[in-house]
Amino acid sequence: METSKRDNWSETTFLASVAKDLMVRFGKDMTKVAVVFPNKRARLFMNEEFLTLADTPMWAPQYATIGELFGRITGDNVMEPIPAVCTLYNIYKVLMGEKAESLDMFWGWGEIMLSDFDDIDKHLVNADALFLNAKELGDMESLDFLTDNQREALEQFFGSFQTEHRTRLQERFSELWSIMPNLYHQLKDTMPEGTQPYQGALERKAVEDKEMLHLLDDDTMYCFVGFNMLSETEKKLMSYLHGRGKALFYWDFDVMYMENRAFEAGDFIRENLLRFPNALARTGIYNNLRHKGEVTFISTSTDSSATRYIPEWLKEHLTQEERETALVLCDEQQLQPVLHAIPDTETDKVEGSPNNVNITMGYSLTGTPIYSLMLALIVLQTEGWDEGRKRFRFPFLRTVKYHPYSRFLEQEQWEHRIDSSCIPALLEYLLGILTSLAGKMEDENLFDDVLMVESLFQTHRTLRQFLDVATSTQPTLELHPTTLRRLLRRILSGQSIPFHGEPAQGLQVMGVLETRCIDFRNILMLNVGEGFLPKNNADNSLIPYTLRVGFGLTTVRHRIAVFAYYFYRLIQRAEHV
Repeated sequence: METSKRDNWSETTFLASVAKDLMVRFGKDMTKVAVVFPNKRARLFMNEEFLTLADTPMWAPQYATIGELFGRITGDNVMEPIPAVCTLYNIYKVLMGEKAESLDMFWGWGEIMLSDFDDIDKHLVNADALFLNAKELGDMESLDFLTDNQREALEQFFGSFQTEHRTRLQERFSELWSIMPNLYHQLKDTMPEGTQPYQGALERKAVEDKEMLHLLDDDTMYCFVGFNMLSETEKKLMSYLHGRGKALFYWDFDVMYMENRAFEAGDFIRENLLRFPNALARTGIYNNLRHKGEVTFISTSTDSSATRYIPEWLKEHLTQEERETALVLCDEQQLQPVLHAIPDTETDKVEGSPNNVNITMGYSLTGTPIYSLMLALIVLQTEGWDEGRKRFRFPFLRTVKYHPYSRFLEQEQWEHRIDSSCIPALLEYLLGILTSLAGKMEDENLFDDVLMVESLFQTHRTLRQFLDVATSTQPTLELHPTTLRRLLRRILSGQSIPFHGEPAQGLQVMGVLETRCIDFRNILMLNVGEGFLPKNNADNSLIPYTLRVGFGLTTVRHRIAVFAYYFYRLIQRAEHV
């Protein structure tokens, strides 16, 4: 194979340094090497590094994300979120009886519960100790199984509930808290064989079953590359392999934020290095931020004015090796205007037009025409029917008729009354329209629009999961039509369209999370500011902050430190930011 010429910058990227070290250690036969990344994207760039280094054919290593590695150990799959929440709701209904909320009211709680349970398992927390109630705390003669921090956190938490006149909200929370242990345990007990309700349950099963960990006792060397904050399950897995001499660790950082403890960006790497020594020597690749090159701050009045700057920036900074240039979106909602702003090589024919554009990020379904069409059809069937006149009301018909995607459909396909009280019938109606829409778009050669294709697929996949649950033996979706409308709106609005660019060629359009492990020569970051980096998400959890701190669960402080690391790591080797 022909190797490409490299300059000094290309040779000092993190993945280039890792690839060189692996070739020194293992040569060109890496069939017994497994490279484990935090995400999937980095493996494509790693293969490019091997391609550049090798002058003859070689055996590439095995690749896996950390989640895939845990899955290989247990042989289990993680249940999709929709059936997982529905399964949890069935348990909740039995435990709460007549006090149970409807499914659409419960849905948000269910998602939060699954997230909390996931965090509990990833940090190997004793769920029964965490979910102690106030009476148990007072009655127990011995709390030796609790640490001092945990005991203090529980006492502080329940102290706020020991008032004579508790509010209705406190009463409802107390009722919910009392059934949390049963929800946690019964959810796992009801899973089909080979299935886990969330990723944390799978990881906990893997590290707490020694027989499963022994499955890794072959002659494979596991190389963990580019990690930062580690969960307790990840630490336990890495410690097991490290203790058997079967693991190498490649950490990415800069001495500027590592040596100065005022920078939270280095909090987790400092801890990791004490436990798992770095396989790379501290060479020049770790000392860049103190000698930073060109960093430009651009103030814009609106998001659209920021995207209009893209052609000008690309004209000056698009590299000949296009994959060394990245547009990093801190707000995924800007993907569509960003894609429209990138000049097209064939039509625009201007300097700075990339030959290829590669998208690797998520995009909210709410920003797509498919979402608005599905919503209009649901409202048409659940609210738009005039029972007295036996016809649809004109405002509801008009919303669907003048939707931009309606031109791909025959009017009789959607303008007919179905029994919206029959949940499977409504879902099959929507799925039929999606299938027909996909066929017409394919006939008209419109499937070069990646966003269109991905939004169609994701919506169909979501509704299909609902139909599977609705037609299962458990009558989970016995809902009023209006309730179903609210539920579908909630779930569809929470869906994210995943883009996975293949291969690692062309101008890179990425979210912040997707940049992990990868270095770029030139970077344009959009929407850098409060609320976007990190995202201004509420701390959605049913576990109060004091208990999260006491039991070592993830808190806002952890998330801020993680995103600080992502930011500094991303810019540390770039020539222009």
